Amino acid sequence: MTAPIHELTITLTDEEFKLLQTFAAEHGFAELEAALPAVLHDRLWDEQFAASQDLLSELAAEAHQEYLAGNTEELDPDTL
Repeated sequence: MTAPIHELTITLTDEEFKLLQTFAAEHGFAELEAALPAVLHDRLWDEQFAASQDLLSELAAEAHQEYLAGNTEELDPDTL
């Protein structure tokens, strides 16, 4: 099943337009329209990552307790 496609018409200030142009150029987008979803995706990912800090802290504390209790093994990347 394909995701629905939504079209928007937006009005940008000169500053916003220049920012979008810069982002597009830095990320190799030939069309500004293609850059906008990438900007939104980056923003959403940043928000989700920021919201997960409590969970990440809990997981880190749990892992540290496991380490202190001697319940961990040293990882050898060569044996993976």
